[in-house]
Amino acid sequence: MHAATADAKIQMVDAKVQTMNAKIQTLKGEMHELFTRFQASLGDGNSELGLRNEMHSLRDRFQSVIDGLKEDIGVLKKQSLRLHPGPSESN
Repeated sequence: MHAATADAKIQMVDAKVQTMNAKIQTLKGEMHELFTRFQASLGDGNSELGLRNEMHSLRDRFQSVIDGLKEDIGVLKKQSLRLHPGPSESN
């Protein structure tokens, strides 16, 4: 029963990692597109300002994904310590 619970948690974590990877890849694509548009707009003050705002928004979305990953990692560490107490507690 313990192994089945651990396997289920591993599968859940794997699914979360895949979801986060997909989000990161999407954001990277958006960042590349914004950077390209930003380079093309240099010299046009209005376009440049709008793109700067979009870049700040994208940065905030990246930070949100990173914060979510950190939170998930913290939860997983706590769960891991409960499943395998002992030497791993020093990590």
